[in-house]
Amino acid sequence: MEELKKHLMTYLDNAREAVLWKAEGLSDSNVSRPMVGSGTNILGVIQHLATVEYGYFVECLGHTVTDERHLTLMADEEASADMWVPAEIPRTEIIDFYRRAIETANKNIAALDTDVPATVPWWKPETR
Repeated sequence: MEELKKHLMTYLDNAREAVLWKAEGLSDSNVSRPMVGSGTNILGVIQHLATVEYGYFVECLGHTVTDERHLTLMADEEASADMWVPAEIPRTEIIDFYRRAIETANKNIAALDTDVPATVPWWKPETR
């Protein structure tokens, strides 16, 4: 089991760092400029990934998320609210949010066995 957890952590860390690396060389206007028809921008993708970390590695494992940004995004009536970051929000705020989510997720992954059951409450019953 420990080997499986080590493999999972390596995979996650590589993917997380790749996302942050992609944003590093971009100007502030480029990370917040919508590049697709939906209006999503690079910071929106990073913010979304933070909510995914909190969702699957915290909430689905029966823990409570206390991060104010996450709670605000999840309370928004717009289902995709986490996919957009307005230009006036500094990149550091979103990067810090993502790093907090990663840190919290990593603590849960380290503390739990890989066969611990999880519940995904937002999945429709037919997809479970």
